[in-house]
Amino acid sequence: MREAVIVASARTPVGKATKGSLATVRPDDFGALVVREALQRAGGYDGPIDDLIMGCAMPEAEQGMNIARNIGALAGLPDTVPAVTVNRFCSSGLQTIAYAAERIMVGSAEAIIAGGVESMSMVPMMGNVIRPNSKLAETAPQYYMSMGHTAEQVATKYGVSRDDQDAFAVRSHEKAAAAIAAGHFDDEIVPVEVTKRYVDENNKYQEKNLCSQWTKAFVTERIQTDSVSCVQLSQHADRLRLGTHLKLQMELVHCWLWTVKKQKHLDSNQSLSSVHSQQAAYHQKLWGLDLLSQSQKH
Repeated sequence: MREAVIVASARTPVGKATKGSLATVRPDDFGALVVREALQRAGGYDGPIDDLIMGCAMPEAEQGMNIARNIGALAGLPDTVPAVTVNRFCSSGLQTIAYAAERIMVGSAEAIIAGGVESMSMVPMMGNVIRPNSKLAETAPQYYMSMGHTAEQVATKYGVSRDDQDAFAVRSHEKAAAAIAAGHFDDEIVPVEVTKRYVDENNKYQEKNLCSQWTKAFVTERIQTDSVSCVQLSQHADRLRLGTHLKLQMELVHCWLWTVKKQKHLDSNQSLSSVHSQQAAYHQKLWGLDLLSQSQKH
């Protein structure tokens, strides 16, 4: 089986939803920007692209109608490049990378652009109109459970206390602040040009380019992480280009792809509890959060 590698990557800054400086930027424009940038970072690659796979948790309105296809058009890709939008909620973007890697590994593709895009300013959580199926809502309401209630269930199941969550959140923000100060995010971010249009106190129409007001490192109005107890809504886009037998440039995703490639199937004698123990040990090593000992208490 062939090896799938990441050739280049790019992402936009992360902005605060509805009130941030990126709130008026369309998600398909976000996506097109980083597709172009990723191809440029891949040595100006202009060869064949077998697919464009985009993840989107709420694919409707400005980010509906197969947004992956629209992003490809806006990025200047030939109309012969196919595109598909994937929805697995919060892991939509990661799922596209998995799909791309798997196709390359089995030999059905050579080069695929994969990533995720979301604007929670233009499309709110749960979408613009919520219309649950009445039968499913009555017989299995957990299918419509909010993220907050889901987090409560997970915390109860694995014995993660509020103090544990707060401590993890603090460490996460501290690490992010240190990384920003050290400039670790500089190279991965592509600037987004935003024009603010408004009427001033003299009732005159004004335009202001916000890009000149931003610093290079992590252009954002807050520190945002997706795995903390005080997460805020955001919008951003990220994109990777995967190919075969080329130099890998992102260590974190390299570890993830290595897991996909090397992980063995569970044999019939391996219990689910042992799998949970392995997962807990991995999170202990990666994040310093001892889920294993907490779960053993219950």
